[in-house]
Amino acid sequence: MSTPLPMLDLSRVNFYLKLSRPIIWIIILPYYLFPLGGRLDLLATWRFSLGLLFFTFPVNIMMFGINDMADTDVDKYNPRKAHDYFGNQASKSDLFGLWKVILVSNMIPLVVMSIITADWILYSGYFIVALSLNILYNLKPFAFARKAPWDLPFTSVGFLILVTLACHLNQVPLPKAGPCLFYVSSTLTNHMIAELLDIDCDALGDKRTTAVVIGKAYTCAFIGALIFVQLLILTPLSDIFIAMLHCGGDASILLSYIRQSFFRGQAACQSWEGSRSFLLSMYARYTAKFSLVVYAFAKGILA
Repeated sequence: MSTPLPMLDLSRVNFYLKLSRPIIWIIILPYYLFPLGGRLDLLATWRFSLGLLFFTFPVNIMMFGINDMADTDVDKYNPRKAHDYFGNQASKSDLFGLWKVILVSNMIPLVVMSIITADWILYSGYFIVALSLNILYNLKPFAFARKAPWDLPFTSVGFLILVTLACHLNQVPLPKAGPCLFYVSSTLTNHMIAELLDIDCDALGDKRTTAVVIGKAYTCAFIGALIFVQLLILTPLSDIFIAMLHCGGDASILLSYIRQSFFRGQAACQSWEGSRSFLLSMYARYTAKFSLVVYAFAKGILA
């Protein structure tokens, strides 16, 4: 008598999918597409498709899954995590088995890449470095995410490693200095916006991010400066309209936060992410990012 196959637990699949933050994939995927810009011929290759899939769930479940394991003490204060698109307010027991999901979802595509490219060293090295960076960044006794300003270089280095992987897999040259500076400034902008949204709850949980250490006003000023740096870098690489469209998307969510926090007196840890102003600014930001990704991939301005 044959043993019946175990049923797939769709609730757990949905749980892990939420942990990977699908709404944030649009912020991660550009670092795969930007360095491949101008190479529309890659769309028909297996390398491109495999890499694109890898940059969705596998990359994000490692990044955000390990973060959630480290932040159970902080996330319980955070109403943002109650929204489906920003993860879950998961307990340690809820996260049981997450390591297995992270390892399997990353190792399978990386093994496929290694077999087909006959390069075991680079993809094994990528996995070791990426996993090590995420552990050092999130987990104690290291937890550099809680030791400002070390949270900033870890974020930038992590995304530059992803860019290197994208270039190697698709056999394209590494980007020039200008695009790399844009990658760093846009990565830091995304990171600081996320820290700003979590600043009150991180402070309650004694998570000393850069935003918590310097405070709301200086964090807003820092983000504004980063947006301006992006504008200065992007304008000569493309044109002023494209640069302003992209930077306007980041500025819209910053201005919406300033209006809500400084002029409407929103209470600490009160959910803003479900409000109309946040949703409108988020959609504006993502539309601007999507427009830049399409333009940059077609024209090769950030390759």
